[in-house]
This record gives sequence, structure tokens and C-alpha cells, in this order.
Amino acid sequence: MYYVLDLVWFSFRIITNFEYCEGEFLPVNALLESASEDNQNLNSARSLGMLIRDVWEGKVKKVSKGDNGAGYLNLRKRSFNELHKNNDIIRELTDKTVEDIRLLCADRPNWTIDSSLLAKKSIVLMHPLNPDRSEAVAIDGHRLTMEINLNMGRAPIMTISTCGREVSFSDIRGVDMAEVTLRTIDEAICILENASTCIGQAISPDDEYQFLKLEVAGSNVVTITSENLETHKRLVSTLCLLFRFRCKSCKHCAYTAKLHQNRCIKRKATSASTNCFPHKKCNIRFLDQMGLEEKISMQKKNLKKEFIRECRTNETEKIELVDEDHLDLMEIVRITDPADVPSNLKLLWEQQMKQLSVKSSNGHRWDPRIIRFVLDVYCKNPKALDAMREFLVLPSNRLIRYYKNSVSQDEGWNEEVISWCQKEAKRRNLRPEEYWGGLIMDEMKIQEDLQMTVKGGKHQLTGMVSLGGFYDAMKKIESQGDTKISIATHLLQFVFLSDGGFRFPIAHFPTAQCPATVLYMKFWEGVLQLRRAGFIIYFALCDGGDANRQFFKMHFSNCHPCDLHFVGYNMMTEDPMVFLMDCKHNFKKLRNNVEKSSAHGTSRCLTLNGKNIFWSHWKEAYTWDQSSNSCHFHEKLKEDHFMLTPSSRMRNGLAEDVLDKKMLLLMKAYNDHLKKNDSENASRLDETITFLTHTSAMVELFSDKHTIFHVKDNRIIKLQGALQYFSNWKSRVSSPKEFLSAKTWFDMQSMILGFISMVKSKLARFPGSCIKPAIVNQDVVENHFCQLRGANGQNDNPTYQMVQGTQNSVIFGQTTISKKCNTGTTKSDSFAGLPKEKLFSRR
Repeated sequence: MYYVLDLVWFSFRIITNFEYCEGEFLPVNALLESASEDNQNLNSARSLGMLIRDVWEGKVKKVSKGDNGAGYLNLRKRSFNELHKNNDIIRELTDKTVEDIRLLCADRPNWTIDSSLLAKKSIVLMHPLNPDRSEAVAIDGHRLTMEINLNMGRAPIMTISTCGREVSFSDIRGVDMAEVTLRTIDEAICILENASTCIGQAISPDDEYQFLKLEVAGSNVVTITSENLETHKRLVSTLCLLFRFRCKSCKHCAYTAKLHQNRCIKRKATSASTNCFPHKKCNIRFLDQMGLEEKISMQKKNLKKEFIRECRTNETEKIELVDEDHLDLMEIVRITDPADVPSNLKLLWEQQMKQLSVKSSNGHRWDPRIIRFVLDVYCKNPKALDAMREFLVLPSNRLIRYYKNSVSQDEGWNEEVISWCQKEAKRRNLRPEEYWGGLIMDEMKIQEDLQMTVKGGKHQLTGMVSLGGFYDAMKKIESQGDTKISIATHLLQFVFLSDGGFRFPIAHFPTAQCPATVLYMKFWEGVLQLRRAGFIIYFALCDGGDANRQFFKMHFSNCHPCDLHFVGYNMMTEDPMVFLMDCKHNFKKLRNNVEKSSAHGTSRCLTLNGKNIFWSHWKEAYTWDQSSNSCHFHEKLKEDHFMLTPSSRMRNGLAEDVLDKKMLLLMKAYNDHLKKNDSENASRLDETITFLTHTSAMVELFSDKHTIFHVKDNRIIKLQGALQYFSNWKSRVSSPKEFLSAKTWFDMQSMILGFISMVKSKLARFPGSCIKPAIVNQDVVENHFCQLRGANGQNDNPTYQMVQGTQNSVIFGQTTISKKCNTGTTKSDSFAGLPKEKLFSRR
């Protein structure tokens, strides 16, 4: 039975002020006066009687004696001397203090003092256990004793202990012994003499399950030995208070017993028998040693049964041939000429025989071609190798990742990536003229996010703008020393593109829309790095962004770029450096200018020789073709070509379809139709047809996979005619609205003049070489961006960490020679080679 805190405290006060003495009589008023002195409000003498009954366990009885009134038999008030009342704080164990403590123990029966630890500023008061108050003599073989430990270290403290376990008095509810004095020592002796040891809760035999641990979390199972030498098990909390007052166990052991009881109820609900093996869902941390051994034994039996079942299945799936067919197949294999076996297939057989003969799993050694094959499959789909391993012995995924990440894709111009590009070019046996090429530049939108990466066992933040020391220094000067970290919003990608079709993603930078000045520095830094690796950069290609136009103009400080045909000076090689805009973006800009052209309410009203070029002409021709002809002149035209959305405006095909030769053919047919039916309105399409004549020539040239061998090529002449057409048009307009926008006109000149200059420069340096117009665009870098998004689960907004981690996967998973290249079709070994074949070599 538990009382509230003040009654518990008062019960300890009764123990320390009164003592059991057979035959003595103590009036009730004496006890009530003691309660009043301690400011305790007892509702009645009945409450007092209950306290006394619980403290002395019924040995003290309430009686009435004539004139003395009601009182308690066998109880008397303790007599105190000066030692008992001494309340001076003990801070060190002097000889006098030890002698005083020894005198205190002498007043109490069976208490002894152990001063062997006096040198360590500690002393122990010992008392054999009261057999009337304990049902145990020993716990786990240790004799039970009461001990009071006085430790006079930095902070003097008094604790109780038994069987090697120790508890502070402050953990016992109702006991206030914060200071060590002779009075508190005397009170502790009184309390322990009237207390019982806590030996936990008894465990019922029904709760003992085979193979299962008895203890719950925060408990131990101990063996109790009684006076008659009988033993039984009890559950004790690891936080046991060691002693109990007027209850079966301390509060911690009672809580542990409640947890054990709840777990037993759950076990009975899930197991039909207490002696059977535990339920299959039983957590292994609840099993004892026998249970774990039994579980391992059952697992081995199940694995053996599964192996036998699998062997039987394999035997039933095998095909047994008749003797004649078996001999025929063996003969076919025997007479096969090894020269007819493909080299890669022969290598695969040899590697499988070699790996199967290896005794240790750590002894596998792989040919670089096998590593490259599994690396290609892994970059496309890591799960595909799991199915292949059922039939072949292949390198582990961990080894594949080692090779995939052998080159670190750090931001900036990375020497390892450039060396990889150089090695791949040599493996491809590129001709000298194929080491000439250009840098294709473009930016991709990425997610603004800071993430933590681990490299070499060290953590670092990624996702911040990183454009080199020059950019950081300029930002510091611009902000007058108040530098702030910017999170990257775009990825600037550089791709090397050779005229022979060789392509390689060479560098990338996390940026926040790179300015022209920084682009200038990074471009020429890349030209220098590639020149050292043996590559010559003679052209730069990018889209029509404002920063890119400023980047072009920075190379022509004294004149307009058109005056020099967009040919600058290569300060590294003293060769020409051509700057040209991407044709695909220019075709979309031409379409957008025409789309905005109308008589009223738009920013453009394209006019030449008094006649307009309106977007409505295209819509009218398309409507007529769809409604009047069963076999359409332009079968590719759909509603998507005219009902443009923000996403469809970015599609190159939709722009080229309304500017190509088929559109010109449709416009001419529609013009003939108008002449037959309405001769007055037929002439309004004349300038539109002339416009399409030149745009179709440009679309045809930059989509042509046939090479250009000479500067007098007919396609070059048509391209020059298209430039002359737009130049004459610009000179005749009276208002800027009647011509293309200024940005579009600048990009058109850069595209046409830059391409012609590029052809002249390359053929002048390498006579007999060729240029394929179909690869002179940003398709290689746009394709690279698409693969980066696809490698991250078709993520349209990947983080920089995701993009950085998949750069190598894209390089390994794509061909390094474009199918549109000048060297013909790709070979069977068209994938990028290993940058490091001997990854774990000691050399």
C-alpha cells in the first residue's frame, strides 16, 4: 500500500524517533504531539494506527490501560544523546569523526564498521540481513547484507548498497538526507533496520517459455536462495532501489513486473504451446542462446530443403536428347573453326572459364572489355545485371561503381576529364584534321539546393556558384568586400565537338546565369587546356542569349563582328576563331517573328516591296490543304504548328516544318489556287513565297548530312543569297517593325557568316577535308542535358549533386562518335573506353 509523500516522510520520522521494545507502553498523545512538531496533519488516530501497523508489521498493537488511556504496546520513544542530535555537516573523515560513527554503531545491535577504505576517503557501515524481514539469504550466490557507504570525495554523499549494487538515498521517495551528519547517519541506520530488501517479483512457472528470454528491457533474472536452501527465479529491475518499505517491491521492480506480465499475455496470444518454438514473427532479440541456436539450425534445414528443391527443379527443366542428336551437336561444336567465332564471344567464354576455376571469391580478375561491357549495361539499367548474373559470372556492382567514378567530375576545367577525352581520341584513331573542332556551350536550369557530399571521407557542401577565383575576386570588389554565397540556378556545360563527329562533355560549371565576362575567361581557359591536350578549337557555338551576344562582341572591340565575318583571333594558336549562333534557335526566332507579324495589334508587321508577310498566310495555306486535298502537300503540319504553347515553342521540329521546302511547295500551290479563283488577292503571297525560298534553303543546308568539300559548293552560294536577301530587305524598310528584330538579325548574320567562315578556315588548313552541316548545332549539348535528366528519373529540375553524379554515366552510356559524323556509321566498339584500366594497380 502506497501513501502520499507527506505520510511516507512521516513514517520514516516514526522509525527514527521510536523503537520496538517488548512490554513497553506509549500513549497515543505522545505520537500525536510528535506529528504536530513535524507539522503533519493526521486526520485521525486511525491514520496513525495504520502507519504504525505497516512500519512494525503488526508487532506493535493498540491497547487501552485505564487511566493512561489508549496507547501502543511494545513501543517506546528513543533516547537520544549528543551524538544522535549532532547536525554538523561531515566534510572529511577525521579520527574523531570515525570514532563518533563507531559509537553510533555500538548503540545499534549487529552493526559493524569497515574502515579499510579510509585512505580513499570512504567508510562502510555493515549489518547482516534481518531474517524476519527477508525471504532471501543470497542472490546469485552473494550473501545479503545491509551496507551504508560514506564517500567523502569532492561532494560528500551517503548511499546504501547490497550485493554490489548501490543506490543513493535521494532516489528513495520521502527520504531527505542531502547532507552527511551524525544525525542523518543515525536515521539511515534506523530506516534500514526497519526496511526489507527488494528482491523483485516472482516469476510464475507458466511464464517460462522455452527458447525465450525471461527478462524484459531494463531488467535481470536473478536466482534467490532462501534459508531452507530452496532456489527460485525472480525478475529484478536494473534500477532497483534495493530496499522496500511497506510494499512487495520497489516502484522500479513493480513497473518491470508489469511489462513482463503484458509480454506474457502477448506471447500466449501468438503461441498455442509454451514449449514449442517461438512464433515466426518473434524478434531475435527476445531469444536466449538456446533459441538462437535452434533458429540457426532451422534456417540451415530450410536452406538445405530449398537447395534440394531447386536441384530437382533444374533436373526437370533440363532437356534430354537422344543419343544421335547428342552426338551430332557435339560434332558441330568440335568441327567449328575458332577463327569463325567472334572475338568478343570467344573472350566471354574464356573469362567465364577463368572465373569458374577461381577458388576464392576475392581472386577474380577481369578483362577491360568485360568491365566496359557491364559498365555500359549498368549505366543504362543497374537492375539488368541482376538477371544476367543468373547465367554469367560478372563483376560486382561495387567494382563497377569504382570504375564509373574513377574520374571525379569536379566543376571547372578538370585535368582528369581532359585526359580522358585525349585518351578516347587516341583510341578512336582520329585523323589530324579531326583534332580540330569547336566548343558548344549552353546552360540548363537546375534546382536551387544545397546538399552535403562525401569525398575522401570528408564532407563538403555542393550546389553553390563556382566560377573560379577570378569571378570570386570580381564579386568581392563589386560588393566592396561584403561577399555573399550564391546558390547555383543553372549548369553551364561545355562539349567538345570535332568536325569528324567526335564529341565529349569536357567541363561544367554551376552558375546563376553566367555573365559575358566570366564566359570569356572560361572559354579561353578551356581553349588553352585543350590545346595542351592536342585539340585545336577554331569555332565557338552557342544560342542567342544576351550574355552570348556580349561574349561575341567582346572579341571585336574596334568594329562590328559582321565586318570581319565573325572571325576573331585565336590568341593561343594564332589561327582564326569563328563565332556562330546555333541554327536551331535561329529558326525558332524566325518563326516567332513571323508569328508576331500582322496588320494590327502585334509588335511586327513584316513588309517588303509594299507587300506583307503575315502569319495568317501560313494558317490559310494549312486550312486550304487540309480541307481541299486528300493527299496533303505538307503531311507533317498539324494544329500544334499554329496553336503554340510555351513548351511547344521550344520544339525545333515545329519551327523547321513551317520554314522548309514542303512549306514552300504548299505556299506555291495555295498561290496557284488563288490565281485561278481570285486573281486580285493572289499577288499578296509573293513576298511570303520569296521569304520561304530563302528560309527553306537554310533549313535544308543545316539539316543536310552530305558533306561540303569546297567553298564554291552550291549550298554555300544559296546561303550567301539568303544573307543578301535579308540585307536588301533591311535596307528598304522604313520602320523597325517591318523587319526582323535586331537580336534575330544579329544571330542570323552570325549563323550564316560564321558557318561560311568556318568552312573556309577548315578547308584552307586541311585541303581535302570536309564539313558536315548537320552536326554544326547545339544538338550534342541538348542531348547531353536530356540524358542527365533521364538518368535521374526523368527529373526536369535536378539538383547539382544529381547532375554531377551522373556525368560519367552519360559519357559511358553514349557513343563518342555521332551517327551524323563524317566518318560514316559507328563501329561496334562505339562506347567510351575506360579512363583507367588498372584501377587498383600498385604502379
